[in-house]
Amino acid sequence: MKEKKTRAKTKEMRWFILIGIIGLLVILILVSLSFSQEEKSKNEGEKKPPINLADYGFTKKKLEDSIKYTLGEHSFIYRNGEWYYNGKKCSLKKGVTPPSFILPDKSTVRVNKENQIIFEYPDGSLERYDYKKMNGKHVLKSRIRRDESEKPIDGEEHFILTLSTDFSKEYGNAFYWEWEYNEKTKKKEGYIYSEKDRSVVGYGVEDERYIVSPDSYKVLRVKDGEKIEYEYKKGTWRDAQGNEVKDENILNVLKDVHRERYYYRWLTGEVSLGKILEAAGEIIPAAEKALMPGLSGWIAKHWKNFKEWRETVDKRFAKACLGEEYWKSEICDAHLEKLNKQTLVIESPAGEVQFVAHVEAERSKPMPKECPCKADEECIGGICYKDGQPLVKYFYKITYGVRAPSDIALTPEIDERGAISFTLKLEGEVNKYVYVIEGTQKPYYFHLKPGEEKSAVGDEALLFFSTRKYDKICILFGKKPVGKQGKISFLCNKIAESQRSYENWREAALAGAAPGEAPTLEPEFNPDI
Repeated sequence: MKEKKTRAKTKEMRWFILIGIIGLLVILILVSLSFSQEEKSKNEGEKKPPINLADYGFTKKKLEDSIKYTLGEHSFIYRNGEWYYNGKKCSLKKGVTPPSFILPDKSTVRVNKENQIIFEYPDGSLERYDYKKMNGKHVLKSRIRRDESEKPIDGEEHFILTLSTDFSKEYGNAFYWEWEYNEKTKKKEGYIYSEKDRSVVGYGVEDERYIVSPDSYKVLRVKDGEKIEYEYKKGTWRDAQGNEVKDENILNVLKDVHRERYYYRWLTGEVSLGKILEAAGEIIPAAEKALMPGLSGWIAKHWKNFKEWRETVDKRFAKACLGEEYWKSEICDAHLEKLNKQTLVIESPAGEVQFVAHVEAERSKPMPKECPCKADEECIGGICYKDGQPLVKYFYKITYGVRAPSDIALTPEIDERGAISFTLKLEGEVNKYVYVIEGTQKPYYFHLKPGEEKSAVGDEALLFFSTRKYDKICILFGKKPVGKQGKISFLCNKIAESQRSYENWREAALAGAAPGEAPTLEPEFNPDI
């Protein structure tokens, strides 16, 4: 009897233990499900941005592990609870409307509902971007930068003009005005460009804009929405009714536009220098007769050897460095050694142009470095990261031209290899030679014999990407030429930052050849640039 009771009690205990185990398992499962739900909610919360920038005019695109918002050249990415602006990590100000983001340099980016972005920089200055919708896309309407007292510094304004065939056939009807605030005149001043090909077409001063026709015989003046067209006829400028017009702005605009227009053609290698002054005997001097003494007369008065110099330049300078085709322009400068900041010209004692050097470079704004990445980098969401930080890159364009003097008196270091030698160097956060001896970082010097030239212009301009930011481009001379001030060691120029959008740069890059895609250069194009 006692044994039966013991068995029953044991059996009962087993049931209690089994029920307890089952209960414990149920509790563990419920707890696990609860944690999973919390983790799922947390992950969903991290994937879903706390704000939707599409409500502020941005284009929204869902990526594999993130959400990308784009407005013009401005890009925000939301990934795993973190925000990135143009590849740089930033933080969203909580409880602030409209949304504002703090960048690593302590600048603030404020996003407004009117397709507007405002930068507030640490020095107190502001930069405002306004966009408008056109053909289903948001395009830049204006960019204006002001100092801490809200005084304008510089800007860019885009606009549409309905023009006559003389203008529209060449320029289209979309333009933009890049201006700077002139402290002396207290006005906004700057060149007007065609959106079609970014060529210089006019000049703007405050609320007045002048557009010059391709042949320079017509000028369109726009003010307060009113358009007045002037035409050069019978030795003077006249309005549509044939009345003579004495507007000094017309002449000033013509000079400014021609200076930029043909200087640009020179830089790109499209034209050469010999007739750069010859145009002084054509459109510009004729147009200015009603206003001031002829430019060609001024040149003849101040420069006795002008004619001989022009012929020399036609045959030597133009052919040697920047192309066969002759130019037309009204630029004049009796002091050739200082033709412009990027160009150096030397005359022989006989007055002949013997040596020419020119260099300039352009840099894009920073853009995300897209995959594929290097071995020590990681690809996340289509962007390269290193040590947990997103990388940015820049697109560069370099043009240059160098011609050695024919007169050996200007090359005292001449030897059997050549009269002069030179290399290119980039300076910035690091300094790098553009051309190096293969397998090293030592500079490669090009040696030019008397009268020989080397250039990279037009289709042969140097195009490349780099994660480094360079601010200056220099031509360094090994065997140095001699000018009026003695031996010349270098010629440098600041690298200009382009206002082109990322898409424009991308198209330019694909159209050209980046170092990684270019054919092997001789000497080697620096692989570590």
